Amino acid sequence: MNNLKNWIEAARPKTLPVSMAPVILGSAIAYHNDCFNIFPAAICLIFAVLAQITSNFINDYYDFKKGADREDRLGPVRAVSAGLIAPSRMLHAIIITISTALLSGLILIHFGGWQLIFVGLTVAIFAYAYSGGPYPLSYKGLGDIAVIIFYGIVPVVFTYYVQGLSFPLIAWLASLGVGLTGVNLLIVNNYRDMEADIISGKKTTVVRFGRKTMRYVYLLNCIIAAVIGIWILKIYSIALIPFMIYSFFLWKKLDQLKGRELNKLLGMTSMNVLLYSLILSLVLIFI
Repeated sequence: MNNLKNWIEAARPKTLPVSMAPVILGSAIAYHNDCFNIFPAAICLIFAVLAQITSNFINDYYDFKKGADREDRLGPVRAVSAGLIAPSRMLHAIIITISTALLSGLILIHFGGWQLIFVGLTVAIFAYAYSGGPYPLSYKGLGDIAVIIFYGIVPVVFTYYVQGLSFPLIAWLASLGVGLTGVNLLIVNNYRDMEADIISGKKTTVVRFGRKTMRYVYLLNCIIAAVIGIWILKIYSIALIPFMIYSFFLWKKLDQLKGRELNKLLGMTSMNVLLYSLILSLVLIFI
């Protein structure tokens, strides 16, 4: 049971709403446009969650290899660095999860064509390049852009595509909104770890621009997402009020909490991504 618990924690379940939210939103847009198909939508959800778990495993493994997870780490325990999971076993898990994700993604070829192979391979390469390889994105301050692309644009737009076989403007705009709210999860993580990242040579946007600047970027991301939501929902945009209130509450918390206290803000920010997606999705489904 302890071993199972270690694997569950290594998968970082609190972050998984970030991968689920864009698929839900893409499917809701498909429903709104009368082209919803539950089977490819479900496959997209499976692929997205497995891809994120793979990315989390890779991040756990390579942060250990690069010495980024030190004893004074403020974030949740990392399985490999803490000796809870052997590096070799984590590598095996990475191979299993990404292989399962790609195999499930092959089913989508039936709905969207062979070109989806390149989409799946790009996602797999990103999952590796985020923390591994000769130019790890998360170490170069490019993680935020990668999140917008692979936790916003790609899942929303292509979840819609395998159902509607087109790329409507509403899907592109919605994908940007959910991608920006997803970036805030990374901002909180890097906000907490700034001093440790400086020592480890990890040049995140928080390291590059400072906590004060990125704190306002957090708020700006929420504002832009809200504006996009208002454009999409129009007269029904009053439904976004809970998101706006909760976003402002989280932004204030970002300034108030310190060190390990920020860990709970990670989960709350992750749920805010899901809240944004669910509000847009529910309104689009029922109007």
